[in-house]
Amino acid sequence: MKAPEDPWVTQERDISGVSSIAAGLHDLLAIWEQSGDGPHKVLGMGAPPRLGGWLKTLGALPTGFEVNVSRSKSTYLEIVSREVNKGWAVQRTAALLGGPRRNCGGWRRR
Repeated sequence: MKAPEDPWVTQERDISGVSSIAAGLHDLLAIWEQSGDGPHKVLGMGAPPRLGGWLKTLGALPTGFEVNVSRSKSTYLEIVSREVNKGWAVQRTAALLGGPRRNCGGWRRR
């Protein structure tokens, strides 16, 4: 009998159209530390108290883990490489499309 799919994995797949796997934060950090590499972005999904614990863990990362951490929703914790820059991506997309950046992906300055 197949184990039920993690509801957070299901939610991410439904939103993004990309299949994900559920993994523990400590397991991921150990893999990245051992390999000396990591992803450009991680989306942590879970109950707000659990994500608060992740924030504490991420705040204690050793030097070398250069990431920005933000909560985009009470149940989402986004961990992004400092090399990732959405502003640059929007500007580049506008240049490639030959139009103003305000037309790219609904982005607008508030």
